[in-house]
Amino acid sequence: MTRAADRTVASLFGGLVYCLVCLSVVSSAAHSPAHAQAAPAASPMPSPPNPPAWLETQPLPPTLLARARDWAMVDAAAPDGTLEADGDVLLVAGEWAELPSEILKSLKVRPDGDRLVIAVADSATLPAAMEAMIAGSDGIAVSVSGSAIGTIDGIVADLRKRDPDFLILLDLGAALPSPDTILPHGDGLIVRHVLADARGAPYPDDEAAARLAAFKALVGRKLPVLAAESAGDGASTGLKDRLTALGAIPFVSPVP
Repeated sequence: MTRAADRTVASLFGGLVYCLVCLSVVSSAAHSPAHAQAAPAASPMPSPPNPPAWLETQPLPPTLLARARDWAMVDAAAPDGTLEADGDVLLVAGEWAELPSEILKSLKVRPDGDRLVIAVADSATLPAAMEAMIAGSDGIAVSVSGSAIGTIDGIVADLRKRDPDFLILLDLGAALPSPDTILPHGDGLIVRHVLADARGAPYPDDEAAARLAAFKALVGRKLPVLAAESAGDGASTGLKDRLTALGAIPFVSPVP
């Protein structure tokens, strides 16, 4: 073999040895802890696209109550008139449990969005509240008058376990409690004849000032307050605007 050939063979053999050594070093480094820590993380999975606007979740009853601009009282005995009633919240009095389910569902729909349907109970009892829940109402309005705080709180606690989003509104009537009065735990309050009496007449100055102060304190409890007034001709808009400015959800009906 010529010297040139010997040099060629030696060169090839040396190169082969060098490659094997390099591969060994690289392999060892790849399996070392330091390399494992420095290894780049796997690429994250791509995020799913945002859902279309029409697929948005329907607001829950507490959210709809907080957004309410007005409310109305309707009678279950006149479903045709009920369907035409205005208001973000409908309080249904009378034999609401006998309303067909399709009527009850239709009450919750209005052209500019859904609204709440609240059953009105004659007394604060668990059977009445359960009946309203089973009927498909969004909540129940119970009278605080004549019911012990513990009784209503017990009903509220039981209903919370069954459906946390079922609303309990406390109807205080025309009474405006003092700021230090303890009230049952509910989702909202209903008061009547705050600025004017049942005939739509304003109260005497001293009484008007006392009722206004008590009403402001009631709104300050940070619960939605549904206020109902009776008004004569031409006074409806003014009363509604005043109640709204005071932070209440207004309902103004004609004087009987």
